[in-house]
Amino acid sequence: MSVERTLLKARKSAKRGDLGAARDLYQSVLAKYPGNKRALQGLDALQHTKPPVQRPVRIGPPREELRRLMDLHERGEMDAVVKGGEAMVRAYPGSVNAQIMLGAAYTGLKRLDDAVKCYRQALRLDPNQSVIHNNLGVALALQSREKEAAACYRRAIELEPDDAEAHNNLGNMLRFSGQMNEALDCYDAALKLSPHHPDAMNNKSSVLNELGRFSEAMEIVQKAIEIEPEFTQAQRQKGQLLAETGDVEKAKEHFSRVNAAAPEDARALFQLSRVTKFESGDPQITHMARLLENKGLPDEDRQILGFALGKALIDTGDHAGGFWHLKEGNRVRMKISTYDIDQEKTDFLNIKSAFAAPVSVLEPSTPAPVTPIFIVGLPRSGTTLTEQIISGHSTVFGAGELGDLANIIKETDWLTGAPDKAKLEYLREGYLKSISEKGQGAAYVTDKMPLNFRYVGFILSAMPEAKIINLQRDARATCWSNFKVSFDDFGNGFGDDLGTVAEFYKMYRTMMDHWHNIFPGQIYDLPYEALTEDPEMQARALLDFVGLEWEPQVLEFHKSKSSVKTGSSYQMRQKIYKGSSDEWRKFARFMPELLADLDGY
Repeated sequence: MSVERTLLKARKSAKRGDLGAARDLYQSVLAKYPGNKRALQGLDALQHTKPPVQRPVRIGPPREELRRLMDLHERGEMDAVVKGGEAMVRAYPGSVNAQIMLGAAYTGLKRLDDAVKCYRQALRLDPNQSVIHNNLGVALALQSREKEAAACYRRAIELEPDDAEAHNNLGNMLRFSGQMNEALDCYDAALKLSPHHPDAMNNKSSVLNELGRFSEAMEIVQKAIEIEPEFTQAQRQKGQLLAETGDVEKAKEHFSRVNAAAPEDARALFQLSRVTKFESGDPQITHMARLLENKGLPDEDRQILGFALGKALIDTGDHAGGFWHLKEGNRVRMKISTYDIDQEKTDFLNIKSAFAAPVSVLEPSTPAPVTPIFIVGLPRSGTTLTEQIISGHSTVFGAGELGDLANIIKETDWLTGAPDKAKLEYLREGYLKSISEKGQGAAYVTDKMPLNFRYVGFILSAMPEAKIINLQRDARATCWSNFKVSFDDFGNGFGDDLGTVAEFYKMYRTMMDHWHNIFPGQIYDLPYEALTEDPEMQARALLDFVGLEWEPQVLEFHKSKSSVKTGSSYQMRQKIYKGSSDEWRKFARFMPELLADLDGY
């Protein structure tokens, strides 16, 4: 455990009234670093700390047994903690600490339903311990129950305003829901309470990057690395910043150093693979293959290593081996994903029925503070390239892939039926406010979340001044590209299976046909292949649709230092190249079913 984490744990123990545990932790720091000022100050403070007011006595497990389980937990021996914790809970059903310890072990093993039950029981025994609310929030967050998790963190902060960890965790939930400025406030609160908190620094760096404040993002992640050089997440964040802002060679050098320091870190290997053009005989290929032979490798690592090795083999010309590993990576990804194509079909039907002609369009009482430009389509269809071109214009800010629209639609509690005026006004006000904050004063702001094609009806009903650009790319090229890429989250789970991605592509085409019928002339179809063949002509037509004057620098996007946060970041540092939609042909013999499914598209 790092010094910073040990000190944080000591402070938490002191706040809980466990003065003995706090003293032991401070002394463990001083054993290694005798002059550590914060440990000395902590011990001194303990001398003047009154013992906590005793609560009603409950018969609980011996302290030595709890300490033994804590030590096992620190060593990562979760199965042993579960075994001991379950026995302890049976013997001492009224012990809050036993429930907390068992819940932590369940969380470590990803037995999240069991963890939630433990923490709920702990809260029934003692509803006013902030640590329980915080730990419950962690388990709920891992189940993608962000709103419930955020509520837990808020309650933890109410009970213990000085809990830096709860502030940091709440920031993560706000960040995932697109509330970037609110997330920054949480990270700042965490850092005010714990100035050397590397997790909060790294998370703040990610948000600053999302907001386009790249130099600040690099500065604070560098501080996190200085505090804790072995903090691999911060090291990876630094490499990602280098890659996204165009310093691809520096990113490669950095990821190589990270990999040398942590050779079994699957995420670092994956990131290294994205900025590397592999050649036959590269030792990293052998290294990744050896890691994949480990039957105990976690599924999360196995899936991204499958994509990394698949990409590496394809670089060397081994298309058969590369395809096999991509297929295996997708198989494991499907295993851990919660994506449901049947639910997707239901959602599509509900949206289409809600927006059947005639559609009620909001008449805004005030003009929009900024004009949103939505770039939609399927992922890997050219949305990133299109945004890079448009955002090269002097009046446009490229905001990247935003989750704001979907999140605000969820906040309206819309499920079925045409959204009423109140819902449309809420959507309009919330979305325009959000992108205005992100847009840094620009008159136009792009949102290139591809899957916003689902919500064209909401967009044009609530924001009739919005511009919609629909990317059209060869069906086979699009589906193949979705299959070969490991996305950062599981929202694009349709790409994990060749049959499913073909089905989703057809659903997308049907949905776009519907929007063209409902909103004739309000959607601009941009053919990706034509854009790569004659970029200037297509860019001129595109800007004309948006209502912008021609500026030649829009075609110089590859020289930009703006951040690109998708799997296309490496390509975006090169000039437009032709023929990218033909790559699928090299793999045609491995996916005949996909080609048959897409016949006629």
